[in-house]
Amino acid sequence: MKCIYGIMVAMLVMTAFSCMVTAEQDATKVVVVSYLFKDGTVTSTGSRVVYGYPPNNAGADDYVVNLLGGQGATLGRYGIGDPRILYYDDSADIVDEVAFSVILPFSTDAREVRIYERDGTTLVSTADISGTIRSFCSQNPNDPDCGGGPVPTGTPLGLGPVLAGLGIAVFMLLKRS
Repeated sequence: MKCIYGIMVAMLVMTAFSCMVTAEQDATKVVVVSYLFKDGTVTSTGSRVVYGYPPNNAGADDYVVNLLGGQGATLGRYGIGDPRILYYDDSADIVDEVAFSVILPFSTDAREVRIYERDGTTLVSTADISGTIRSFCSQNPNDPDCGGGPVPTGTPLGLGPVLAGLGIAVFMLLKRS
């Protein structure tokens, strides 16, 4: 019987320590920039910040996307496939008009997105995302990337109830002895 009470006390102690540890929520974000490819022209139609991870477009190189920060500093350079090509199981079509999005890693330094032809010198489109970044951070001041601290996944159990439970378990153990 003492063994069972000892196990109960040990479990309560472990619960107390696990409740005091707070896990952090993954705060990885991306900037999604939407475009319309129509009549040979690529036009930015908007941008937003969402939680998630950017895709790995390692093999795509039909267009080059540059993510730029303040004073034109390059924050990243990425390749994307031609959005006009629609692939099917055994064929492909090229369409004249298509809406598409470019998903890029979030950075509070990001200011502009530029899309270039494959050669990297012929500019296709430019999108100003500085307002999107500012708006996200003003709406989410506690986000770690916007100057806030880590985001807890939940509210940890207070230390008071844990210690009370531990005290009751110890009292019961001593009472049985």
